[in-house]
Amino acid sequence: MIDCRAFLLATSLHDWNATLVRFVFEHFLEIFLLVILWNVAGNAWLLWRRARKGLKLPKPGDADVVFVERSASGRSHKSFLTRLGGASNTLTVIVTGSDLAITSFFPAFVGILDLEHVIPRNKILKIEERGEIVDIEFLGQGGAPAKFTLRLRKMGEFLQAIGSSPGQPSGIGHAVPHDEQRA
Repeated sequence: MIDCRAFLLATSLHDWNATLVRFVFEHFLEIFLLVILWNVAGNAWLLWRRARKGLKLPKPGDADVVFVERSASGRSHKSFLTRLGGASNTLTVIVTGSDLAITSFFPAFVGILDLEHVIPRNKILKIEERGEIVDIEFLGQGGAPAKFTLRLRKMGEFLQAIGSSPGQPSGIGHAVPHDEQRA
């Protein structure tokens, strides 16, 4: 039987580091191909999972679209992880007469960070504008309350589209901005 403690004490950190570097250089092609395969398989699985979810996302060119912004930023408030994560300049926000759709062209973290939603407008409970940021509270799956924060470049157009298009839910109210609450 090998005495692991004696072996570890007999070898220095430099020996381990040199061995690891030598291994990586000798097997670079295999490691590189394994990483590529892992990424392709992981993204294929995420895309399959996204398709299985069955969200019917509106296309930016559809006739009933009243607002589109690509490269928006945002995050979900579903969990601690989703609040820490989010998307920076990779979300697409689409407002139609009946829905608010938030999606991303990058599938890697959409499911994990809860970044894809199609919210019927009658399920939106509250929209609160805070400068360049808007908080959207809505009823999620199963009627549970949910919240999503967006940073939009075209905030005025978004608020006009969400507040003036047909089928406006009676529960939507624009909260008083924080600056006016302090006065």
